[in-house]
Amino acid sequence: MRVLHVTPLYWPSVGGGEQVTQALSERMARDGHDVTVVTSDAASVERFWSGRAPRAPIGDETCNGVRVIRVPVRPFPLGPWGLFIARGLAIRLFDPLRLRGLVRAIGARMPHVPHFKVALRGLPHAFDAVHGFNLSWESCLVDAFEFARERHYPYLATPFLHTGEPGRVGVSRNYTMSHQVAALRGSQRVIVQTPTEARAVHSLGIDAKRVIEVGIGIDPRSLAGGDAERFRSRHNLRGPIVAFIGRATRDKGATTLVRAMRQMWRSSVEAECVIAGLVLPDFERFRRAFPPMPRLRILGPIDEADKRDLLAAADVVAMPSRAESFGIVYLEAWAYGKPVIGARAGGAADVITDNEDGYLIPFDNADALASRIRELLVDPARARHMGEAGYRKLHARNTWDVIYRNMLAVYHEVARI
Repeated sequence: MRVLHVTPLYWPSVGGGEQVTQALSERMARDGHDVTVVTSDAASVERFWSGRAPRAPIGDETCNGVRVIRVPVRPFPLGPWGLFIARGLAIRLFDPLRLRGLVRAIGARMPHVPHFKVALRGLPHAFDAVHGFNLSWESCLVDAFEFARERHYPYLATPFLHTGEPGRVGVSRNYTMSHQVAALRGSQRVIVQTPTEARAVHSLGIDAKRVIEVGIGIDPRSLAGGDAERFRSRHNLRGPIVAFIGRATRDKGATTLVRAMRQMWRSSVEAECVIAGLVLPDFERFRRAFPPMPRLRILGPIDEADKRDLLAAADVVAMPSRAESFGIVYLEAWAYGKPVIGARAGGAADVITDNEDGYLIPFDNADALASRIRELLVDPARARHMGEAGYRKLHARNTWDVIYRNMLAVYHEVARI
């Protein structure tokens, strides 16, 4: 099978969507399929608005059997605020007024990869299927949809749609503008991760028969080998560790975690808080509003070896996010038998079974988060029981061996073979 994967971000960028696309691409290549990935040259999401952010080499290379073509991204003018203001205007003003040309023009800069469609059209051979990923940065997915339609290729979309808090549209409206919905409605299959995401896609007028719930997986074997003592020694940590792994921003729950930890520190709970991941501007402003917090360690992006060590060292992994279609970090924590805390928002509420393999709290509720962290730290037996339940769930339902079989079945159903 000859397959084209189109994504705004790919390795070495680190994130859930990037992990899924890379794992699927490399497994298909190992199975003998011809896989091409077309992506931007952004080495992190920050490149979409900052010319100083890292970039990957532009051009055409083979990575673990996958042909990867990187096209230069043009950072959005006026930095992150320019991008967020333009996005807000498109969502709140232009799309409701049916100013579709303005909406599409702004969407084409999310991210702005001017030569992306040229790169797609320059590919020398036909494809049995085209698969676009990530509707939050939609320009690449929309370009892939239009390219597939021009060439009459079967098209699949994986939107990674974040539904946010139940009953609120603050997060989900980033995925429901007219041009985004058109790309989903034109897909032969829309691949989703959870029942919550499936319901959200159905609500956009997409035939339920074309919406396939596949889920997300990890490879526990490749994640093994973390050394807790090495991590503690490297970062001079002594007490219990509460870990956050992801982009540090309010939507992901990083600010809620710091507020919860401050409560606990004021009540003399001797715990360390470790935040690993790209720090976004809203979190940096939040942190600067407080005096130094000696037990808060903000590591920024970490490599895979350091992440494994952190997972081994953590007593609790907390990511009470409202911006998840699934939440790979919960699976990674369970691979190490660690309890997790998420928010009742988005896909996390389908992934975590409350009071069984972790806890669910209301989004942005620092009191509830502090209470649940404290329970797990003072009751190691309960924490261990929850982590073991998560470990069993992971190995039964969410390894890449399981997910890959399900994904490949969708390809064979629609591919031109």
